[in-house]
This record gives sequence, C-alpha cells and structure tokens, in this order.
Amino acid sequence: MRRCSGDSSGAIITLTSDSITPTTLINGIMIVDYGIFVIQKSNKAQLTLSNIEFIGAGTVKQEGLALLLIEYSSFRLSNNISTISPFVQAIRGQLEISSCSFGTSLETKLGQPAIQTSSQQQKASGAVIEMGEKTEVEFTDCTFIHCIDS
Repeated sequence: MRRCSGDSSGAIITLTSDSITPTTLINGIMIVDYGIFVIQKSNKAQLTLSNIEFIGAGTVKQEGLALLLIEYSSFRLSNNISTISPFVQAIRGQLEISSCSFGTSLETKLGQPAIQTSSQQQKASGAVIEMGEKTEVEFTDCTFIHCIDS
C-alpha cells in the first residue's frame, strides 16, 4: 500500500470512532513520503498491525481508547531522510508494541522520537512516554537503532 507525496490528506487505513469490529492487517508493506500510515480512532475496536514493513516519514497514530497492537513489524525511513514526526504517536488509549524494530544501521538520525505518547515537542530518542489518565503503553522485545539525538 502506498500513498504518494501528492496525496497529503488521509491515511492508508483509518478506524473511525464508530468502528466496533476488531481489525487485523497482516503481512504488508506501507509506504508514505510523509503524513499518516494508520489512524486508530475507535474506542471499542482493537486494531492489530502484524508483520508490516512501514517505510517513509509516516506515523501510526493512536487516538482512540481501544488497543492498538503493533507486532513483528519494522519502521524505517526511505532514502535516509530525517522526519519531523514520530513513527508511532499515541495521545491516549492502549498501545502495545511487540517484537518491532525502529530505524536501520544506515540511518544515523531520525530527527524525532521513534515513539511519542506526549503532546510536548521532544528531542529525538527511542521513546517519549507521558502517561495520562487512560493511557497504557507496553513494549516487548523491540530494537531501536540510531534513535538517539547525540
């Protein structure tokens, strides 16, 4: 699945706030030059992204209360460019990331946190977590390569 630079509106996949059916996407490649890969807005329907290769300066956004599970997936920039957005951004809800990799040995600086659960601007790092009233974040067996701004 690809979204070109000329198409700056929308995401490749969106679960709306009205979504009630759990959704799973398995074994795919998503490429965006910039913008959004996926938006999870549902308060009831779990979204699972499994074995997905995310390529480009895009973001997976968690805006709903239901679980967003990302497992066995990789995130990397295309053409070794920097980004102004994190790969994963959660402003509330449940986020679980398991067995994923962020960046590659060829990328020297991502430019932003790989994962951000805060509305505050941060220097680049592996993950920036700001726990809210209804926020749950879990990382299991993940690898962060060159995700530190130093």
